[in-house]
Amino acid sequence: MKSDDIKIAHANYDIVFKSLTGLFKDQTLEFYGLKTAPIVCAEPAELPQIQIDERRMDFVFYLSDDSYMHLEFQTTVKEDDLLRFKLYDTLLYEQKRKPVRTAVIYGAGINSAPVFLDHGSIKYIVEPVFMGNYDGDEIYNDLLEKINAGLSLTVQDKLNLIFLPLMRNSVDKSRRAIDAIELAQKVEDKNEQIFLIGCLVGISDKFIDEEYVRNMMEVLRMTRVMQALYKEFKQEGIEEEKMETAKKMMEDKVDINLIVKYTGLMIEEIKELMKEDRD
Repeated sequence: MKSDDIKIAHANYDIVFKSLTGLFKDQTLEFYGLKTAPIVCAEPAELPQIQIDERRMDFVFYLSDDSYMHLEFQTTVKEDDLLRFKLYDTLLYEQKRKPVRTAVIYGAGINSAPVFLDHGSIKYIVEPVFMGNYDGDEIYNDLLEKINAGLSLTVQDKLNLIFLPLMRNSVDKSRRAIDAIELAQKVEDKNEQIFLIGCLVGISDKFIDEEYVRNMMEVLRMTRVMQALYKEFKQEGIEEEKMETAKKMMEDKVDINLIVKYTGLMIEEIKELMKEDRD
């Protein structure tokens, strides 16, 4: 794998968190048949304490009722999956001290899966969602007709587009993922394009063959939308680095004028950081 591919894969998570927050904010997860409080934001889902190979939950949403919704995407059913999810939820609770609810989203071809663990005093349950119950071909054709007509997409339409590859389709999920991205590229609103493609790229890492993802990213990297995405995240990274440098200089009692000089931040930004530090 080339170094560029590694950078792309690493950036996918940043892209998808930003996209999911923008798309899901104030929405619920009834798309999956899951009745939840409205979503406030998507949160980074790394759990560094976990001493196992996979340390990242798929997605975690903070909800308006002060609880967390944990989503896992699966295209296979493995005996140890629930054990891993239980460990994730235990550590998430230890970090946040808030209720955690977990749903497992299964791709087409899976019609049943275990949902309950009974370890004596420890009971654990998840909610399964079977995407094979959704007719991907019909939804694809509806979306194609709507987008070609230049009509605005509803939130439900956007969710249908993002999760189209996991549904029951007459083509394989890798092909349908490309179809979905091609549909997203036809959306007239550029901000919606960024949200949709960002979500599709990030989520595709979870269920599409690595070689197919690389090919997909090679194509997308040449588009203006993806160039804008990576430019945006690169700029955000630079700004975050400046902020961290300014904070360290403040800790060392460096004069504010020198902080301005060496970080390039505005004096008002530094004063705001000082205020946040005092608070």
